[in-house]
Amino acid sequence: PFYLPFFSCPTLPASFLAFIVCSLTNENTFFFFQSSTYGKVLVLDGIVQLTEKDECAYQEMIAHLPLCSIPSPKTVLVVGGGDGGVLREISRHSSVEHIDICEIDKMVIDVSKKFFPELAVGFEDPRVDLHVGDAIEFLRHAPKGKYDAIIVDSSDPVGMLQFLAR
Repeated sequence: PFYLPFFSCPTLPASFLAFIVCSLTNENTFFFFQSSTYGKVLVLDGIVQLTEKDECAYQEMIAHLPLCSIPSPKTVLVVGGGDGGVLREISRHSSVEHIDICEIDKMVIDVSKKFFPELAVGFEDPRVDLHVGDAIEFLRHAPKGKYDAIIVDSSDPVGMLQFLAR
């Protein structure tokens, strides 16, 4: 990755401090900036993925609603979730014994650890096993019925990836 410490954009107020982080391995562009309204903001391929001020609403809903609907979930798979926030919330469930996370782009994890450490704390849970790669391929090798819950926290496909969603 490379970092451009100051980024000037005519559509952003001058008070914004921004960084561009580019992953050349899979052509994703990460754009990080500090906003006076939303705190730290992470943009992936031009789409806001995460804001510091309201991340808890998303992370809590995507993790707790499914897990609270299952009596004593023990094994959970997270697809995507490279910021670590869903892991952080899943780890609050004492019945969960094992969490696999399958994130296709390690750069998402690295950027989150650098700029959103309060979210990335989820990776530090000893119950978590990180798998970097394609979730479809990962699931092909997983035994049927292995997971009590599968939580999908992936970005919307854009650009060349849109054909995969059809």
